[in-house]
Amino acid sequence: MHQVHHSAESHMFNKNYGMATNIYDWLFGTLYMPRPDEVYRWGLNDDEYGLFNPHLTAKDFYLKPVREIFSMTKSGIRVVVDRIARGH
Repeated sequence: MHQVHHSAESHMFNKNYGMATNIYDWLFGTLYMPRPDEVYRWGLNDDEYGLFNPHLTAKDFYLKPVREIFSMTKSGIRVVVDRIARGH
């Protein structure tokens, strides 16, 4: 499931962070279940090559994902509370 996280397909961006379990992805709304016949590429998408690579420096490589997860977690907490309130 985690391999989806490394997809070059834009509809899979910011999905399937979990490696051992996907419960957190389900809770925070980042779970993506590919169809059995779905084909997708891994790596950078066409817009992220060369100077447009979001990870040009070690700082970007290590800190950008943490910043993105932190900002998603703030909004993800609302998703979890809403799911619990609806009984899902």
